[in-house]
Amino acid sequence: MPLQYEHWQRALILMDTAVNLTTAERDAWLARTCAEEPQVAPLLKKLLSAHQRVETKDLLATLPRLQRRLPTKTTGTAGLQVGPFVLIDVLGQGGMGSVWRARYADDRMKREVAVKLPATLDNPAALASLRERFARERDFLAQLTHPNIARLYDTGVSETGQPFLAMEYVEGAPIDLYCGYKCLTIKARLTLFMQVLEAVDYAHRQLVLHRDLKPANVLIDTAGQARLLDFGVAKLLPKEASLDAATGSELTQEAGAAITLAYAAPEQINNGALSTATDVYALGVMLYKLLTDASPYQPKRDSRGALEDEVLSGVPAMASSRILASDALAERQIKASALRRALAGDLDTILAKALKKEAEERYPTVAAFADDVKRHLAQEPIGARPDSIWYRANRFVARHRLATFASALAVTALIGTTGAAVWQAGVANANATRAAKESARLVTAQKFLAGVFAGADPEQTKGANVSARDILDRGRDTAEKELASDPEALALVLAQIGDIYFRLGLPDQYLGIQKRRVAVLAAQPGADVNALVDAQLALGKALGESGQAADSAEAMKILTAAHATAVARGAAAEKIVWALCLIGDEHRGERRLPQARTHADEALTLAEKLLPNPHPILAAAYMLDAMVARDQGKFDDARKSFAKTVAIDATGRGRGKLDQALTLTTMAQMEFDAGDYLAAQGGAVAVLDFARAHLGNVEFNLAPARRIAVFSAQRAGNVTLARQYADEFLAPEINSGQPMRVGLAHMARAGVELAAGNLDDAEDELTLAEQFVAKNPLALSRVQVFQAELLIRQGEFEQARETLAPLLAAHRAKYGDENVELASTLEWLGVAEAKLNERVAARAHFVHSCKLRTATRAPNHPLRVRCDAYLALTDTTLSVTQKAAALTALESTLAAGRKDNIALLPSLRAANQWLLSQQQTRLDPQSFPILN
Repeated sequence: MPLQYEHWQRALILMDTAVNLTTAERDAWLARTCAEEPQVAPLLKKLLSAHQRVETKDLLATLPRLQRRLPTKTTGTAGLQVGPFVLIDVLGQGGMGSVWRARYADDRMKREVAVKLPATLDNPAALASLRERFARERDFLAQLTHPNIARLYDTGVSETGQPFLAMEYVEGAPIDLYCGYKCLTIKARLTLFMQVLEAVDYAHRQLVLHRDLKPANVLIDTAGQARLLDFGVAKLLPKEASLDAATGSELTQEAGAAITLAYAAPEQINNGALSTATDVYALGVMLYKLLTDASPYQPKRDSRGALEDEVLSGVPAMASSRILASDALAERQIKASALRRALAGDLDTILAKALKKEAEERYPTVAAFADDVKRHLAQEPIGARPDSIWYRANRFVARHRLATFASALAVTALIGTTGAAVWQAGVANANATRAAKESARLVTAQKFLAGVFAGADPEQTKGANVSARDILDRGRDTAEKELASDPEALALVLAQIGDIYFRLGLPDQYLGIQKRRVAVLAAQPGADVNALVDAQLALGKALGESGQAADSAEAMKILTAAHATAVARGAAAEKIVWALCLIGDEHRGERRLPQARTHADEALTLAEKLLPNPHPILAAAYMLDAMVARDQGKFDDARKSFAKTVAIDATGRGRGKLDQALTLTTMAQMEFDAGDYLAAQGGAVAVLDFARAHLGNVEFNLAPARRIAVFSAQRAGNVTLARQYADEFLAPEINSGQPMRVGLAHMARAGVELAAGNLDDAEDELTLAEQFVAKNPLALSRVQVFQAELLIRQGEFEQARETLAPLLAAHRAKYGDENVELASTLEWLGVAEAKLNERVAARAHFVHSCKLRTATRAPNHPLRVRCDAYLALTDTTLSVTQKAAALTALESTLAAGRKDNIALLPSLRAANQWLLSQQQTRLDPQSFPILN
């Protein structure tokens, strides 16, 4: 009987049934089936015969573990200090080295860490290369801040040549053991695996591959949350530290530099370019194992080569065909038939898609993988399509080429004629065009990411020194070329690269990429309004933070236009609220507090009405409300709104760690503005600890916290601690190369020198500060006020007045007479005039300054107390005794409840003694007291 396409199709379907039967069951089934369907019997028997010759048990699941040769050098002992850590006890030992529970040697941070000690190296050149690689990649990997990713805290090479990687210590069980111990259902396993997918997708969007995903690197903690370990670490570990292939044949041994062969993608075995699809493959293997308790492959021999052959050419068995042993089924409380039905269909299709041999045939992104799992859980149609008969036939023949040579000839001829046409007709459907477009865009994005990752791989760059910035710069160039025909995809990629520029503390590059992003979308008449508004808002924010006066004016124009576009074209509510937040914050930064309050109120009203709670933009609206209230001196209101921001972020559905660090910084600034310098100091140091724990070495947003720590210690009267903070915290600022950061750091150092009485050193610091902040009017004016204070303390009263008078005029022109920004300028100008015996002018300036202070500061606030003291000293209606009494009362008001050594208290006492030493109504203007 001549073979027809339908016969071959039916035979393959029957094969899927046959392979699930025991040998005894299969014989009876075959006899019955051949009698009922004689037309397919010959082909079915040939296929079963070929299958039986290569059929084997699941070697990956049943082989005993083989002994590994440990490194020739020990990788640690309890009590040993490695870098800043002291080893406590070993958590695991293997061919790649060991993992230890450890603590910080100086005990400044109490948390424990997991320290990975790769095998030590004897080659000095290799050791130098490793040290360079660790330094280059540490900051890039440390930016991964996700609740399901264990943080990489530090890397390095100790003085003895021991490489180390310090990671977050997680107590938990590997995901496969956890699922087994808890006897989780299929649905529960998929739900748990979604956490893994979301974490990997997040890392990919930060341009970081894992490269060694496996159950042992996914721990489930005591709260039932997945925690991914070793993210990006495979890129760091050297080949020199891996096992020699001759030391063992365990099928889960490492291949190359720190990968696990059982979970390795074909391109890892072939030393091909790695991409997001590489991690997709490993995730597919992991999910397969979680669902079936088995590997997708059944190698014929217990050897590395056999497994490699399976990964490179074998077709993974369908998950629904891998039925568990009876005891495993009993543990999971499910029947074999029910498990088969649960896995058949969507899950078989999803796994087959993830495990394709060719990277471009897999899910293009982990997000696409996750979307199909999510759709399956929601009982919605998935995006992946089942493999065609044509595909499965070809793969079967490729796998069993020798055993089925004769059948392969017939199959090839058959598929070359009617089979191809039938197959093509079968896959056509009404959604094909739309699906093709979506797939093409996803594949394009995947190829772009693959290019970026390949360019970052030291193996591909042949050891060249490629920094994180080099990777991003090349990625941008690649995107411009490869995504030129898809502007919206290009804009999305630019947004992601821009975000990483920002996290790496490269504001100029961040600003440039936002300009390009807006230009790309603005040139497209049909561009998505949300994408366009988002790009405009990012550009406006970047301009506002640049520190340039011209940029600030342009920022307000762009932000206002973005808000108008969002409202007119019906953008998402969160875009409208975010626009209002950014406009309000720009007004606040320019000290236009009434306008800032108006926008803050509008943003919060809309956010509470239109956005769910929790929501990151709602947290941002509360944040703006708190900052405006703080600047208005309404500290209790500010604390309430800050608390709401923190509460949203604590849910895990608010903003990221970077924004949380900014919130904590702003709260510390609020305590400083409120005059509680010890609270401000503690808050600022807490920010730095938080950043060290969650953000690695992300420098950009730590600058304010570092300065607050220095200024707070100085204001609290602890000059020694302020100098220590200045030396420790401000060095990275001065070395940053960013003009504003450098200038403001020198200003903070000048404050410490002024407090210590080192006027020459303070003058040097202020000279440097002025040079670096010259293009920022607000920062420059504050440096100039500091310079005027220095001149007064140096006895240069006329020069101080010449500095302050035009500055006051400029402030009045920009802010008006009722803005608190004038207060310090007015006060120091009053002191200079009092020293020059111009008492009427000095008194007028003190009155004006105190009016502004009273509007925003409590009676016991140090700045208000100081201003009130100047008022008393220049009040001609009071006697010396009355003035002394007024100073004594102010001293009591200030001292009540304070626990610091604020310098204003002793200067008030000194002023009182000076008063009592003068004649009743005549004061020596040259000796007029300067209050600290």
